Amino acid sequence: MRPVPRWTRAALAMGVLLPCAACETILEPWLREIENAKYRRTYQGPYARTVKATFQFQVRVVGTEPAGDPWHLWLALPRDTSTQTVVDDTRLSVAPTHRFTDAEFGNTIAHWDFSAARELALTGEFTLRVNNILTNIDPARVGVYDVNSAEYQLYTRSETMIAINDEVRRIAAEVRAGCPAPANPYVLARSAFLWILDHMAYKYPAQGAGVAAVLADTVTHAGRTLYQGDCGGYSCLYNAILRTLGIPARMAVGGWSLGEDQWHVWSEILVPGYGWIPVDTSAADVYLYDEGADLNAIGTKYFGAAPFAPHAEFYFGNIDPYRFVLSIGNDIPLEPDVGWELAGDEQAGMYHDGRAGFLQVPIYHPRLEFTGFIRFEELDP
Repeated sequence: MRPVPRWTRAALAMGVLLPCAACETILEPWLREIENAKYRRTYQGPYARTVKATFQFQVRVVGTEPAGDPWHLWLALPRDTSTQTVVDDTRLSVAPTHRFTDAEFGNTIAHWDFSAARELALTGEFTLRVNNILTNIDPARVGVYDVNSAEYQLYTRSETMIAINDEVRRIAAEVRAGCPAPANPYVLARSAFLWILDHMAYKYPAQGAGVAAVLADTVTHAGRTLYQGDCGGYSCLYNAILRTLGIPARMAVGGWSLGEDQWHVWSEILVPGYGWIPVDTSAADVYLYDEGADLNAIGTKYFGAAPFAPHAEFYFGNIDPYRFVLSIGNDIPLEPDVGWELAGDEQAGMYHDGRAGFLQVPIYHPRLEFTGFIRFEELDP
């Protein structure tokens, strides 16, 4: 008989980062910091690194030319966040048609209309100072939300990818019932974090994007339903549960600033009195959460691939200094609205009614061929 799931006892396109000797060398100073247990203090850090990104993207027609107006591409450009500072702005080989800041989430976005050329070959680079976030929040000091604020309303709404439906409401009720202090949003969010670890299995490539796809891709073990998805699926379901519980949650989109094409997403939650804190459900589950042989065999585990984290619960409230962020949020409004009709297309979640599901790799018409990479090098440890 398996022990009672931890969450009931709580007070709580992904590129997989694989183990490598070079990563161990880069991580040595951070490992020493973790060994000294400095993360136990509230908002310690930053332990910072300077990294330079080089990227190359190409979008072109292969075979029959698509009908309509597919000659558009959007790319999120990095901005200052709690985990990074832009040292050198993005330099681009082809000037965008225009740049804008989306009105809801504040993302900086470049747009190209390449109707005349019928293909776009783009190279670029940017430099970031990336840092960790280490927290130790006192639940007794957590405040209350201003439920009428625009920020609260934005990050508790139901969206295309973070859809609040009957199954999400059922899960949220289960989390609330198993939480020892459901009136405290920090404690409740931690219970939801542990629920996700106990009820999700990592699967890449995933069946699709967003909550609906995660809930539809299940496997049953010992009478328990496990949901399957990649890092985006983990984040979407976790965020949907929190939003149902009245806790603002959003997606941070980018990856690991190590090597090439280490794409990843995670969550951020708003704790009243403290601000936005990181929560990485998939990294906790995939790299650190030992569920026993039977459950470990469901999905994919990469134990030992995250030596910078001491245990799974580290990723509730803390983040390592090996990330980069391109955008925040889901259902991001794009300019212009080109009116693509992608219903039934496997990439429809990436563009719907003039909005991007999320901005990680560029947004382009799925009937075009995309190739490219992003590569990071460390300039200053």
